Amino acid sequence: MFEELAPKYDFMNSVITFGLYKKWQKKLVEQINPKEGERILDTATGTGDIAILLSRKKADIFASDLSLNMLKIAKKRSIDEKDSIKFFIDDASTPKINNLDAITISFGIRNIPNIKKTIQNHVECLKPGGRWGCLETAEPENPLLRMFFNLWMMIMPIFAKFFKAPKSAYAYLRDSVKTFPRLEMMKKTMEKSGLKVIYAKELFPMGAILLIGEKSEISKRQKLN
Repeated sequence: MFEELAPKYDFMNSVITFGLYKKWQKKLVEQINPKEGERILDTATGTGDIAILLSRKKADIFASDLSLNMLKIAKKRSIDEKDSIKFFIDDASTPKINNLDAITISFGIRNIPNIKKTIQNHVECLKPGGRWGCLETAEPENPLLRMFFNLWMMIMPIFAKFFKAPKSAYAYLRDSVKTFPRLEMMKKTMEKSGLKVIYAKELFPMGAILLIGEKSEISKRQKLN
């Protein structure tokens, strides 16, 4: 699905969020606060938006995705911007890089079956005090806003067909959002996975959430051993 979607991915993200997703991505990077020389992984990188923004802060950036077509686009964009990002194929649920100062995942964790286990795996890859940032589509907590959001989700596959994007991808988005945790539940999942929630916000008005967590100096798993 994502291989087919890759050429239209950025354009459709702009359409379905009314152009707001670029602003949200910048907010994620701002909250992660990358520093020069830090080791940061952007997993489920897609076409590389977050990785490129992070690299402008002179951090040492790794970017992974399971979609080869997405990575091809991301790598070309990175070369065009003269960034030295290290791209590779990897599963976001089980990162192969550790000793990281930060991990980011943008519009990716919703596609992973076991969210809690994935966050735990990410925490294991972080240094003590490392940051974890997640930007994702989610239903609003407010029932009225949720009603309008779900209406937009119903209409979205029609927009996809109009713009010759894979209709199935946006039907999947509509359906997967239904089972994805809302903001408050995601905060609880983060805390149970070994993160201290330091920032959590719904991004009005288009049903996105931004979460930032910090790994404690001694992880919960270390305490149990």
